[in-house]
Amino acid sequence: MKRRKKCKKWYLFSITIFVLGINIICSACGKEQNQNSIKSLDSNKEKESRENGVFYELQTPSPETISIQEGVRINKLRKAKERELKGKKKKESKHSNIQNKVQQEKKQIDESYFNDAVFIGDSRTEGFGLQSGLKNITVYTEKGLMVDTIFTNQPVVIDGQRMSIIEALQKQSFGKVYIMFGINELGWVYDEIFIKKYEKVIDAIKESQPDAVIYIQSIIHVSGEKEKNSDMSNEKINRRNKLIEKMAKERKVEYIDLNKVLTDKNGNLYKEASVDGVHLNRTYCQIWKNYLLENTKK
Repeated sequence: MKRRKKCKKWYLFSITIFVLGINIICSACGKEQNQNSIKSLDSNKEKESRENGVFYELQTPSPETISIQEGVRINKLRKAKERELKGKKKKESKHSNIQNKVQQEKKQIDESYFNDAVFIGDSRTEGFGLQSGLKNITVYTEKGLMVDTIFTNQPVVIDGQRMSIIEALQKQSFGKVYIMFGINELGWVYDEIFIKKYEKVIDAIKESQPDAVIYIQSIIHVSGEKEKNSDMSNEKINRRNKLIEKMAKERKVEYIDLNKVLTDKNGNLYKEASVDGVHLNRTYCQIWKNYLLENTKK
């Protein structure tokens, strides 16, 4: 009887030891699996950060788990990335400064082309002289000036003496002459009269400036709104521009069509180019200037 009791106790003790052993083994395996999962997750984060080129944004492990070697490695990566970004910004800044310098030099060279130029015309040309940004040009203009009154009106003063534009040209010498007329003459009924008087203007300028390059600029269109509410017609402007272009060819002078850059797809002056639909604002005067630079004889 006693022997049976001893066997029973030994049997229960063996089972208890066996169960405890199984629990210990399972617990150890679970811990190892969790650690492997954490390492895999950290590895994926580091891989993703490397692919994005962001090494220094890796989350730093807590002080309890980070090793000295790992801390040194992360710190080195962080500093390397900071140096790389600093060098990149410095290089971009240097490149930007060089580009700005080149553009400024190009602008100075290009705009100096106008230093020996005279611009002749009405209030549109007057606005160009004020808002184009050109500093060293000569501008002979008058509000309301036309191809007939250029011979009689006296808007120019030289040495205290008032005179007409044609008279002023006879006293000076220019390398280039830019001319624009036609907006004030839209009320004239006959195109033939307009172009004949314009021819006289060109002949007089050629006589007084025999060595100058002469540019006749097209009549700039008006806005669609202006066309609706006035007697200014873009159709009429187009018709007269064809006559002006033909005249330029016959007189062997240059013709520049400004409407290529100042007109929308409907054939009207851009709405944002002008407050009154006729006279150009600063932005579009500078577009006008740039177009002249690109399309004039060098």
